[in-house]
Amino acid sequence: MQPFPHHEDRSPKPFVERLDRACADINAFLLALAIGLAVLDIACFTAISSIAAIKPLLQTAQTAPVFGRVIVAAGDAPGR
Repeated sequence: MQPFPHHEDRSPKPFVERLDRACADINAFLLALAIGLAVLDIACFTAISSIAAIKPLLQTAQTAPVFGRVIVAAGDAPGR
């Protein structure tokens, strides 16, 4: 195995270039993450809003009287 060669050039240019490439990769990842979270946020907001809008309709359908039938107690029945 060969040892790492010692570089005589100690200029910061290679380091800055590598850092720039790494930041570009990280920025692409963060952009994809931000877009994914925004889509998830919109989906959850839409679902919660839909449930809130439908809830009153479901409550009135469950408590509405049955049309065409009159329910009376046994002691209140007409004709007795």
